[in-house]
Amino acid sequence: MNFQFFYIILINFLPIFCKIDKSDKRLVSVKIIEEPIQYLNSGNLHATSRRFRDDNDAELKPKYKPADFSGPNFFNQLNGQCFEYLSNNYKWNVCPFQNVTQFEQNLRWEPFKGVIGIWYEWEIIDEKFTSLLMLNGDDCGKQGARQAKIYFECNQSEINNQISEISEPSTCKYEIKFKTSLVCEQNYDTFTWNVYAYLNDSLKLEWNHLFTNLKDGLITEKMYNMSLKRIYEEAGFIRTSEELKELEIVDQNKSNLITNIGSNLNSTRGINNLNYDELNDKYKDCQKENKRLRELLKESFFSNSTSFNRITSVLAGHLLK
Repeated sequence: MNFQFFYIILINFLPIFCKIDKSDKRLVSVKIIEEPIQYLNSGNLHATSRRFRDDNDAELKPKYKPADFSGPNFFNQLNGQCFEYLSNNYKWNVCPFQNVTQFEQNLRWEPFKGVIGIWYEWEIIDEKFTSLLMLNGDDCGKQGARQAKIYFECNQSEINNQISEISEPSTCKYEIKFKTSLVCEQNYDTFTWNVYAYLNDSLKLEWNHLFTNLKDGLITEKMYNMSLKRIYEEAGFIRTSEELKELEIVDQNKSNLITNIGSNLNSTRGINNLNYDELNDKYKDCQKENKRLRELLKESFFSNSTSFNRITSVLAGHLLK
C-alpha cells in the first residue's frame, strides 16, 4: 500500500513538482531559485563572486520586440550599438532603438538585473522630436513597468557618443542624457528637431493643408492636433492604434494564463518573470505526463476507477490542508 500512496502523491502533484528548465529559445529568461539563500563569508567568497559575474554577463531577453527604426536617418548610425555606463553600483547598457538594461554591481546572492525599457516610439512635443521612449521594461510593483527616456545633446568632445548622466526623477522612471555630435547644428546645415523636416513629400503636403485650414478657422486646434498625430503614425514616428491594440491583447493573454496556472509554480519554485510561451508549453507537458502516470497507476493497482478517484481525492484533500 505504501507504493500505492507514493504513486498517488506523484501523479496528483506532478504539475507542482514538474521541473521547468531555463531556455534560451524564448524571448524571456525564466529565473529559478534552486538553492537557499546563503550569507557571504570567507569560505564562499570566490564562488559567490564567480556566480555574480556569470549572472551579470547573462543575456537578458526583453518581453517584446523593439519597434522599427524611425526618425531622422542620421540616427541610424546608433541603431545596433550599445553604450555602457557605470553609476551607483549599477552597470547600464543603453542601446538606442533597441533596449536599456541594468545590472547591479553587488556581491549579494541575487543582484538585480533587468530590462529597463524597450524602444517604443519617439516622444514628440510642440511638433519636435524630444526623446526616445523606452517602455515595457521589467515589472516594478505598484509603479508598473520600468521605463526610460533618452535625451540627445550636442557633444563636441573627442569621445563622440557617450552617456553623460542617468537619473531617476520618480521610482523606476529614468532619464538618460546621451551626448553625440549627430545633433550639433554646426555639423548639419539643415539640422533641426522639427518633425516636419523628416516627412516625405506626401505627408508634408497634408500637413500644409492642415495648417492652412487651421489658420483659416476651418478646423479647431484639437482637430489639428489629432490630424498631426495621424501623420506621425503614418511616418512611423509613433505607434498606430492597431499596434497598441495588438500589445494590449498580448498582455491580456499573458496575464490570464499566469493568473490561472502560474500561482502553484510561483509559490513552490520561486519563479520570477514567467514567460507566456515557456509556461504554456511546460504546463501542457506536465498535463500529458500526469495523464500517462494516472493511467499506468490505475492499470497496475486499481481495477475500479471510482475507487481510484475517491482515494486520490481524499488523499489530496488531506495533504493540502
